[in-house]
Amino acid sequence: MEEKQRKALAVVVVVALIAAASFLLPQITGMAVSGAGQGKAKGNVCMKECMGINADAYDAQSDLTQYCVSQCNPAIENSACAEHADGCCVPFSGDPDCGGAAGGGETCFLESAVVLDPAKQEKGAISGNIVVWQDLRNGNHDIYMRDLSTGIESPVATGAANQFTPDVDGNVVVWLESTDSVNYKLYMKDLITSTVTEIASNVKTNAPKISGGKIVWVSKNTGIQDIYMYDISSGATTQITDEWAYQGNPYTDGNRIVWEDIRAGLQTDIYMYDISTGIETQITSTIKNEVKPSIDGNRIVWEYSELPYEIYMYDISTGTTTQITATSDYYEQDPEISGDLIVYQKRSVDGQIWDVYMYDISTGTERAVTSSASHEYECSIDGNKIVWMDDRNGNYDIYMAEYTC
Repeated sequence: MEEKQRKALAVVVVVALIAAASFLLPQITGMAVSGAGQGKAKGNVCMKECMGINADAYDAQSDLTQYCVSQCNPAIENSACAEHADGCCVPFSGDPDCGGAAGGGETCFLESAVVLDPAKQEKGAISGNIVVWQDLRNGNHDIYMRDLSTGIESPVATGAANQFTPDVDGNVVVWLESTDSVNYKLYMKDLITSTVTEIASNVKTNAPKISGGKIVWVSKNTGIQDIYMYDISSGATTQITDEWAYQGNPYTDGNRIVWEDIRAGLQTDIYMYDISTGIETQITSTIKNEVKPSIDGNRIVWEYSELPYEIYMYDISTGTTTQITATSDYYEQDPEISGDLIVYQKRSVDGQIWDVYMYDISTGTERAVTSSASHEYECSIDGNKIVWMDDRNGNYDIYMAEYTC
């Protein structure tokens, strides 16, 4: 009798264990699947490898795994996400289940913070894996940088003077510097050798630009604003304009220089200078103001600075001008072009919130890089990487998005 009871009890125990296992196994499996993508340690490793930034500073960010997860969501049918070899997931265009930007942008953009600091960071610029910006963390304006390939952040220019409006091309950073906010000098730093060189004095506060070994800026040597260029390889400085009127906001791609110019009347027009031929060309000649040009290859973009502000593009090879934006309910300003991509800041005419937008020339598609209740503007682009200043954390930081579509 006792033997039969022991056997019956054993059967009950076995049945109970099987039932428990059948209940717990899916839970354990589910935890393993979700934990791989949401665990903080794995998320940090993934962010460092996939996004190229130091994720240790962002441990407290609740949306960490939204930027870079260790595997694709297994609930998505037909592998709607593309998985990198290192385990990071890149969302395909138009699939909302694949995440997207915490700034509210479309899922074609993988977003990350470049620098998070209680002080103000602004005037971001990018070239390859180097991001530079103007930083107030030390009580005055300094220049800092982050190498996206290593995640290392480091100062570029600090000290008692104020350093402003940096730009970067490869391993060379340029900026303006002043001790009295009246007299400005232009400096250059080689990030490989750490050599700092003074390029020019008596410089106006327009931001200097660098590309292809050429630096352009606005000088007041003659008492009137003119455009100058410095060739890094030769060490030669060239005066590009010598006009009675205002010239400002120069931009170069290393082969040509563009700027805004008021010589033809009371309005500003866009002019271009070919560095190899020395030929100057007037690009626009309307009765309205065209300002803040940017150039890359055969394309020039600018802001049509009349209400509502719009973005235009000129193709040097064909001589055609194209209106990129045409929305009476929105302002679009401060464009920059890289290849087929144009970025700019945008807000509704009755609103105060700026967002970053991108226009793909090859497809004729406009996309929201950001779309949130915070301010995002002062954008810059190189290749498929976009940087901007962002106040989502209650102060201005620098964020980045990589275009993946």
